[in-house]
Formats: sequence, C-alpha cells, structure tokens
Amino acid sequence: MKEICIDARMATFSGIGAYIRALLPRLAKESYKWRILIDSESLRSCPELCNFDVIEARAPIYSLSEQITLPLQIPRCDLFWSPHFNIPLAPIKARKRLVTIHDVYFLAHVSELPIHKRWYARHFLKAAAGRSDHVITISEFSMNEILKYIRVDRNKITPIHNGVEQTPRTNAELSSSSPKKYLLYVGIFTPRKNLTNLIKSLDYLPSDIHLVLVGKQSEWQEWKKEAEKRKDRVTVMGKVSSDQLAQLYRKAELLVHPSYYEGFGLTPLEAMSYDCPVVAADIPSLREVCSDAAVYVNPADPRNMAEGILSVWTSPGKQRELRQLGQYRAGQFSWDVSAEKHLEVIRKLL
Repeated sequence: MKEICIDARMATFSGIGAYIRALLPRLAKESYKWRILIDSESLRSCPELCNFDVIEARAPIYSLSEQITLPLQIPRCDLFWSPHFNIPLAPIKARKRLVTIHDVYFLAHVSELPIHKRWYARHFLKAAAGRSDHVITISEFSMNEILKYIRVDRNKITPIHNGVEQTPRTNAELSSSSPKKYLLYVGIFTPRKNLTNLIKSLDYLPSDIHLVLVGKQSEWQEWKKEAEKRKDRVTVMGKVSSDQLAQLYRKAELLVHPSYYEGFGLTPLEAMSYDCPVVAADIPSLREVCSDAAVYVNPADPRNMAEGILSVWTSPGKQRELRQLGQYRAGQFSWDVSAEKHLEVIRKLL
C-alpha cells in the first residue's frame, strides 16, 4: 500500500488550518496509508484528524528547529505533502514531494517585510516550488502570481479552488453586549487585511452603523489607533467559536472583506453560505471567487468603501439580491470536489 505523510502542524490555524481540517478527512477515504505530523495538543483541538496515524511533531512553524527535526521525523514514504511553503530543505525519505502554495503575498509585497522575513520568503517560496514534484495552489490568480515571481514550469502547477463547509444550524447565542445591527469583519488582524481603511470608512457612514471585528490578532497593532478613535462604534470580539461565528454571520447586515491581497478569499464564501450579503475589495482573486455575488469597492479609499457599504445597508432589495446570488455562488465551491481534485494530483504523482 502506498504511504503518504502530511505536515498537519498548522491544523489549528485559521486559513491554512481550515484547508487542512476540511481536506484531510476527505482524502483519507482513499486507500493509502495516511500519516500526519502534528502535536498532541493540536490534535485534541481537531477531532476530524483523530483517525490518522500520528507522528508527534512539536517544532514551531517557520523555526530553525523544524528544519532540523522534520527531515528526521518524516518516515520513508511514497509522498510527503507540505500544505504550506515552509518545506523541509534537507533531503527526506519520501519518493515524491507535493506542496501547496496558497499565495505569494510575501514576494508581491516584499517591501513591507523586515529584512529577515524577506530572505525567508524569497528562499522558501522558491525552494518550495523548485524542490517539489508538483505545486497545488488555490486560484487561477495565485497560479499566475507564482509564475510571475518564481521560475517554475506551468505544467507543474495545478490550481484547485477551496470549498466552503455546509452551514449547520446552531442555537448558539451572541453576547447581550453585541450591537443589534452591524457590519462584520472576519479574518486575522494583519496589514494586508486592510483593517485601518475599513475602520476609517465609518467616518463616511451614519452614526448608527456599528462595526464588529472577529479574528485572531497579530503583532501588527496599527488598527488599534483607528479603532480607539471610534471606540463607540467598534466592537472587537477576537477569536470566537464556530457556533458563535455562524450566528454573527447570520445576524450581520453584511460582511465587509477589504483585503489588499488574497490568494482565494474563503471568508466571503462562508458569509454567503449563511445568507450574509458581501461587500468585497475589488481585487482579482476576490472577483474570481465572488463573481457577481458581491458589491466591490476600492480598498485604498475609505470613502468609496463607505459608499459600497451604504448601497447595501440602505437597500433591502439589494440585500435580497446578494443573498440569492451568494447562496448560489457558495454552492459552486465544494470541499468534496476540491478533495477529489487533490486526489487526482496525488494519483498522478504516485
């Protein structure tokens, strides 16, 4: 039986973690011997991975220790898959290598990084594409970006869209302190997500429009300065449970996804699946994913962002239209389909 080993250490993360948690159980239905690298604490948080053969791996992401320990921990196997570009650089006991490169933001916006992170991004993204037998990416946009910034054969790359989970009904209740009517932002708090301009857009919106921010905070803190200036209109909820997030989507007037750069844009699809209208940044990857099911705004212009928000907020007809288009669009992205396309790549490699 063919043996496949997967680096699942990022399973508890948001974006890449959602990718791992959604795909791995679906891939495991294929009759290979599946093994994953993950630590026991993360595994307890990811019950969907509990049926895999586990190799305890505690090395932190992007660390020197992962480069030392992973090559020793990866067993002799037919295929090793890195679902992120932080591949082991040393030789490993795998006959083939597969990598997923979700985007090349760190190459496209390299000037925004400190020097050590620039070196890491350049070195590892190019190594990931060059040393792997095949590259999966998550959109046509990301494939074109990889070809733009990395010297790699087009035939070596397969774009496969992410899916969106079906929306289970939940009885979870929101905090009584949550605003009655609000805009919703969901995502990590980093510069490319463009939180500062989203918060500034409140200055061009009626005073009764409130903004709720959901997601994991990072070292970047510039958004806090803008939020503090408008603290009566901004609620920061941080990380929430999946049930709470479902309720936030359902009760929001609309989701705003203002990113400067995305490889795919899973959050707008999630919102659409919960009947939440979407206002999105007018960037190529979000156009690819959202199609005609969103209102698009200039992410660099808070006033234009506010105009887009207001065009949905004040129009019940527009909200109904976006809900209908959104439900249809979200239904076109299936993790089952995505898993089957991943398996097609794996079968060819093996």
